Amino acid sequence: MPTIREAIDRVDKLMPNQYTEEQKLLWLSEIDGMIHNDVIQTHQAGAEALAAYTTEDMDKQLLVGHPYGRQLYEHWLMAQICLENGEMAKYNQQITLYNGMYQNYSDWYNRSREPDRGRKHWKL
Repeated sequence: MPTIREAIDRVDKLMPNQYTEEQKLLWLSEIDGMIHNDVIQTHQAGAEALAAYTTEDMDKQLLVGHPYGRQLYEHWLMAQICLENGEMAKYNQQITLYNGMYQNYSDWYNRSREPDRGRKHWKL
């Protein structure tokens, strides 16, 4: 699994930008929070909530590992940079690549784990 530092450093090399480490930590917190809520918790009853990343977490591993993680996080961060820069064509390219990696990861995760049968999906 890539670490937060590895993901940020790689994107900064691939796409030099003016955004701070703190902003990229926020973006990584958002995506790992979504993955945790939408994918992982559907299979692990009572999984702990995921706290937002801070600068003290730079060597912490991100949630998604090989073979999906590196590209998933790179395309997510590059999409956010392009969105903030108003580069919509580049954003659309990056978010499409990200969505493909997210879907591949989500499909694999769902195939390889038993769903939490006790989870209630409908509130009546």
